[in-house]
Amino acid sequence: MPTTHNRPIATLIKWFVDKRSGHVQDARPEIQRRFAYLDWSQQKKIALAFLSSGKADRQWIYAQLMQLWDDCFAPKIRENWEEYHEQRCGWIVIRYLPKDYVMANLDLFEGKRDYYYACRRFAADKDFVIDDSKLAIRDRFIIHGMSHKPMDGDKCLDDIFTYLYEICASKYTYPITNDREHGEVLEALDIKPVYGMMKDMERMGLDEHIAKLREWNRNVYKDIIHSDDWKQLHASNRSNDDYDSLRRIIMKMYVCKNLDKKYKIVHHKEQDILDELDAENLPDDFSLHKVHGDDWMPSELPWAAKEKEMRELIERNPFVETIIDELGLTTDSNEEVPF
Repeated sequence: MPTTHNRPIATLIKWFVDKRSGHVQDARPEIQRRFAYLDWSQQKKIALAFLSSGKADRQWIYAQLMQLWDDCFAPKIRENWEEYHEQRCGWIVIRYLPKDYVMANLDLFEGKRDYYYACRRFAADKDFVIDDSKLAIRDRFIIHGMSHKPMDGDKCLDDIFTYLYEICASKYTYPITNDREHGEVLEALDIKPVYGMMKDMERMGLDEHIAKLREWNRNVYKDIIHSDDWKQLHASNRSNDDYDSLRRIIMKMYVCKNLDKKYKIVHHKEQDILDELDAENLPDDFSLHKVHGDDWMPSELPWAAKEKEMRELIERNPFVETIIDELGLTTDSNEEVPF
């Protein structure tokens, strides 16, 4: 095996390009190691060589070209896209190739967020029609906000409340906009993506609907601040981690209580829900109180099930009873199981 670390880069490129040299495997890692520190003329030769090489080499150079683009690569990128339809190649097509070509290929981009990135490039164009059905909830707010093409205000609120239910019914640990001090309520609008969607609504000029959202948020705040759960949280000293965890759980519970039933569409697997309940990991000296109201969580969820439903669930899955015992929950016939 020849020593490569002190070989001239021209020699390594020659070895790599000549597949019969017997040194392709030796040259590749050294070329990749040096690539970022080479001058443009050498980087261009390497990029074109890797674009004409095998799949692994193409994938590597696609990542480099996202930050090191030059139009001289466009013909080869177009050729590779039309032959292989590789996702990373598609990212370059979306970002750098002519708009008319990207539009002609729009239906061929199959990556989860490819349409979102295409929208970021085209959304400001007056004749571009945004297909909201192809965008995740958070993404459609971003695109409409940056394009100054307002969404329907009622649809915005529906999307936000649906998104909030997803948070309440999943294991997702949501980021918050700022650290609330000890004793301050964690609010729904503190959830970073939700706050971001509200700011996008401001850019769309939906002031009336923002006022409705803020009023709803105030109602959740009032429910929390006057709840036995909030009082219990402050009845004893807790570590910062325990305090923050319980504050988040309480916020999720009262957010869900204040959501209309139409947003509580259950599509989570039963085991996922059980895992989430177990993941809350309440301290032994803390038990959440029953939240009053009509079906604050859908009856299909285990922690909102009636005794009969719970017993049937236990019969199908004895693991449920273990969770109930460990968390100090109840299945009394006249009470709902708390969150």
